[in-house]
Amino acid sequence: MMGRYLTAEVCLNGHYTTDSIERDPEMRSKHCPKCGAETVTQCPNCSTNIRGDYFVPHIVFATNYHPPNYCHNCGNPLPWTQQKISAAQELVDEIEELSKEDRNILKQSISDLTQDSPRTELASVRYKKLLKKSSEAIGQAITSAVTSVVTESAKKLLGL
Repeated sequence: MMGRYLTAEVCLNGHYTTDSIERDPEMRSKHCPKCGAETVTQCPNCSTNIRGDYFVPHIVFATNYHPPNYCHNCGNPLPWTQQKISAAQELVDEIEELSKEDRNILKQSISDLTQDSPRTELASVRYKKLLKKSSEAIGQAITSAVTSVVTESAKKLLGL
């Protein structure tokens, strides 16, 4: 029996209204009931449907749906992922204790932590090292911004 992904509707801040517009069309909403942001069902870059629930006829799965961070078709970050990365990178500019070069390294490390790649471990080491130079408040704000978009392996490396 073959399954298929249904289409999710997610707001630009990453809250989903439904993990299946096909199965639950009544759950659709132009704006998010949690934050008021516009909702989308397709990647803004390539117009591919956002993957929702995985459906196999006659089989019921207990799922805990989380919107994907990246488009499975074009590989670009979805809007909520890009917003969280951008917010964390903007916070890096508030770390006065870092040189411009160190700020740029930390910004790249934040981006690298959102993808499992050969750079993930290097990024985690740099992230921890450079974040120690920031105030506790900024460090916590940056970690809070990136926690939902870093990969599971990055979370383990960072101790999150």
